[in-house]
Amino acid sequence: MIKQAEELRALAEELLRLGENGGAVYIDQFRQLNQEIREKADLLFLQQGEDAEQEAQMCLALLIAYSVVTYPVDCQNQKIQSVLDRCFVLLNDTDFLNVFLRGKLLIYCYYFIGDKELECEILSLINNGHKQENVTEIEELSVLYRTVTANIIC
Repeated sequence: MIKQAEELRALAEELLRLGENGGAVYIDQFRQLNQEIREKADLLFLQQGEDAEQEAQMCLALLIAYSVVTYPVDCQNQKIQSVLDRCFVLLNDTDFLNVFLRGKLLIYCYYFIGDKELECEILSLINNGHKQENVTEIEELSVLYRTVTANIIC
């Protein structure tokens, strides 16, 4: 399942990078990537992780995919809400302590719902993380937060 989540994230990142190097973006390539993302997201959506970290990786991959897909997946809003519900179960679990993964989940949940409490938790995690956690990971979270919030949809 983790492999499927990684493949989905890689496709989403590829879609985001299309045309970044100044090259042409071909509609067929764009459409094909969107289709692959939709298909992989549909398959991954039906699965659940064996533990909290695996579930978090799957939910994160789904949220990233839903944030970049241009042609919506079937019942996309219901699927996004279902994934957000799964995320909140994880985020409310006190045993789920991987700060980096927690931060990414918070950022993408915030992207979809725009809740100020989530934003405060993200900023607190980023600001306090410099004192306690891997500084490189906290910097990456900070960059991700700025990038995602620059494109917020709600």
